[in-house]
Amino acid sequence: MAIIVAAGPIANCVLFSLAAFSSGLFRRIFKSYPKYFYKVIAWTGLFAVLDPFIVLISDCCSQNFTNGDMFKFYVWFDKAGDNGVVGAYLTVFMIMTLTIFTGYLWYRFMVGYYMNGRILDLYRRLSGTYKSFFVPMDHEVSIKYLQWVITRAKKASNVIVSEKRMIKDKYGIERLVNFIQIMKVEKKMLKKNRLFFKDFDGSIIEVPQKKIFVRTKELKQLKRLHRDGAASVYGDVAADPEVDVPLLCKNTNHWVRNHRAVGALRNEEDGVVPYPELEAGG
Repeated sequence: MAIIVAAGPIANCVLFSLAAFSSGLFRRIFKSYPKYFYKVIAWTGLFAVLDPFIVLISDCCSQNFTNGDMFKFYVWFDKAGDNGVVGAYLTVFMIMTLTIFTGYLWYRFMVGYYMNGRILDLYRRLSGTYKSFFVPMDHEVSIKYLQWVITRAKKASNVIVSEKRMIKDKYGIERLVNFIQIMKVEKKMLKKNRLFFKDFDGSIIEVPQKKIFVRTKELKQLKRLHRDGAASVYGDVAADPEVDVPLLCKNTNHWVRNHRAVGALRNEEDGVVPYPELEAGG
């Protein structure tokens, strides 16, 4: 008797479970699933949850109080000479158990699988914190990556410069920004290598650099930074007492002055800057 009463809800639950599982498997293998079939499975699951109540309403409307699935237990206990309320209690308990189980499966499908988890994504967007939706800026790097770059640069022949500058943001407001520049020592001359700056909001951004020799204007600034202890030589050349920042600046400046006809240098002297917003304020 219990199998007859529960056969319909169980069959619908199994059908919905197979359809939901197949959609997840299909998406896992082929990385996509038709939207139309998502809707079909969703409505199938809703019908599986409401099936016992639809049958009950149908039996009541047709006045099928004898052979209706929701009344079989009551009639069977009543004919056996027992109290039919026991049969009604068993029917309600069994149907509610199946409904809760099927409803849980339908809930899991709607939240995690329907439309590739659209409902769960919507919930996360509405209730998530600001950090949950962090989008990095162009060329933004992490602090660990910057530390790794500096550690590798110190093992090679480089000059590392750390300074603070006042620059204007896009609104024209002056901000204090930290810069870290890595210059490669090549033939006792300085070439631009990498440039990082920490923005006023804490973002660490790498500015693309042309691999060219340092300009005369920047060499003068580098000497001043060296006197203030903000520029140091690292790597193999650091052990050479004859190689220091002023000498490297002198050699680079001499080479630049004698090779101004080089096209790349001419372009650089014309003031081609990859990030115009980083021009120093003042």
